[in-house]
Amino acid sequence: MVRSSGIRGRLAVRAAAAFAAAVLVAGCEGGNLFEGEVAEEGPRIELTVPTSVEEGETFTVTVRATAPRGVQFIDVTVVGDPTGGQRFDDYDGISQVEIETVSLTASSTSSTMTIEAFVQDVNGRNSATERATIQVTAPTTGGAPSD
Repeated sequence: MVRSSGIRGRLAVRAAAAFAAAVLVAGCEGGNLFEGEVAEEGPRIELTVPTSVEEGETFTVTVRATAPRGVQFIDVTVVGDPTGGQRFDDYDGISQVEIETVSLTASSTSSTMTIEAFVQDVNGRNSATERATIQVTAPTTGGAPSD
């Protein structure tokens, strides 16, 4: 029996290894292969609102936005109120922003208000929209109890 373990055997092993590597690379779509973004998070938003406000009361909404690639803009909207939205877009790509919106007034047309916010990064990726509901109560009247 003659063995061909010399050069032919080593070439066969190398060819098999090259074939296996080619199969593995061909099976990969390559989306993250060379981009270096495997574990990068997208933009995120956090919205803090009061749980309840009196009708006509002015209140503050705090928004914290994080975008590893940099913040392009933040939108804060009062759902159902065409004048109740604000866009904040003067960030020059910084990665973390905290803002307090002011001059939002509790509506008298509903018993609740819904605030929505999202952030877009400099690459055009949006965070999920964060929603918060605020209970709107009737104004309390001050004064002495009647006898």
